[in-house]
Amino acid sequence: MSKNDFSEEVQTKQYVYIAQSLQYASFGKIDLTDNYNSRIKALNKQENIYRYVFICEVRDMALVDYDTRAKFWDYKVDNDEVDVFFLNEYLFEMYVEFIRSHPLFVNEVFIMKNPFIEQKVKEATPSSEGETSQQMSLF
Repeated sequence: MSKNDFSEEVQTKQYVYIAQSLQYASFGKIDLTDNYNSRIKALNKQENIYRYVFICEVRDMALVDYDTRAKFWDYKVDNDEVDVFFLNEYLFEMYVEFIRSHPLFVNEVFIMKNPFIEQKVKEATPSSEGETSQQMSLF
């Protein structure tokens, strides 16, 4: 029997990620994917916009995702989406530490430093007519 009799199975990399909602920073998705670039594009075609705050490679994304959801089920946002969880600095550290310590964890691909630091919003400056410059730019 030659080695060509068997097709070599191509192994796809598997990832678990945490993506933070930009509209609701205290919500995030914990989910799985085999292509994180196309996944974030798909997520952002929806009503809410997300950014990755953590991505890691794992050996079995379904099992790591299942274990993570089971461990943190009490922090799930009560809605129809099973992968939306409450997210803050403390919970983020707990989620990441759990995933990193999972026996199927391979390596960290990305982690955002300080995803919970509030960015200062530039305030509107009043114009001479008493309207703000932001209000005037709307017309």
